[in-house]
Amino acid sequence: MKIKRIIISIVIILALIAGYRLVQLIQRKRSERNLVVQEVVIPVHLATVQVGNIASLVNFVGEIRGLNEANIYPKVSGKLLKKVVDEGAIVKTGQTIALLDRDEPAMDYKEVEITAPISGVFTGYLVDLGAKIEPKDSLGTVADTSIIKVVANIPEKDLHRIKKNDEAQVKVDAYPGQEFTGLVDMVQAKIDPYTRTAEVNIRIDNKERKLKTGMFAKGRIIEKAYQGILVPIEAVIKEQENSFVYVSDGRAAAKRQVRTGLIQESDIEITAGLKVGEQIVVVGQDNLRDGSKVEVGQ
Repeated sequence: MKIKRIIISIVIILALIAGYRLVQLIQRKRSERNLVVQEVVIPVHLATVQVGNIASLVNFVGEIRGLNEANIYPKVSGKLLKKVVDEGAIVKTGQTIALLDRDEPAMDYKEVEITAPISGVFTGYLVDLGAKIEPKDSLGTVADTSIIKVVANIPEKDLHRIKKNDEAQVKVDAYPGQEFTGLVDMVQAKIDPYTRTAEVNIRIDNKERKLKTGMFAKGRIIEKAYQGILVPIEAVIKEQENSFVYVSDGRAAAKRQVRTGLIQESDIEITAGLKVGEQIVVVGQDNLRDGSKVEVGQ
């Protein structure tokens, strides 16, 4: 009888365990049937990977001067009697710029001519009428502005990137939206010990005389130019030392590591990781993970 009761107890326990497991299985199946999995689809905008022009640039600011400039000095002392030419006038070598009165008591001197040492544009008087002027004092400057130079001071860390005849693009405030093309004409060998810069001259053809001496100029010297893959900067995601983009076929997005190069205004160079013609996400990438489903917007 005792053995029989034990057997019955074991059977009951096994039945309870089996029943419990059966109930669990039924509940799991019901849950699986009732569970509706909604897959998130991320709206994105795509751009096609293309080849673009890339240039390594050295930016600068500077002042415009005549390629050849010369100060005008009187040969004798006296008072400025008359201004003969107007400021901005084009003069020839030897042309009279002003008249000087020696104005010495008991001496009958004729008026002395002050003449232009070179041909060019007379930039203006530095002495007022009636003022005393000595041979060491400059009356003004004549500048040949048919060709001008932009005088820029370049930091020594960038000098190794610049050489004679490098192309430069120059802008001035007087002509917004217009660029003037020139060539590096001189790179000073000596570094200023106080500013740690060296003078660089950029020569520009100025036959239309749009550019005036004294104008403020800004621009860039093109160290090298080539073609490479460019993508919008916003497409690139930085994670510590690595860079990534999301490549998409229009249905899903795959995270891909890339190597970046130079920045060109709103674009960045991709030196490895992408091919021309591939589609990358440029809007919506912050919400993506590798393999995310996407919906392409217009």
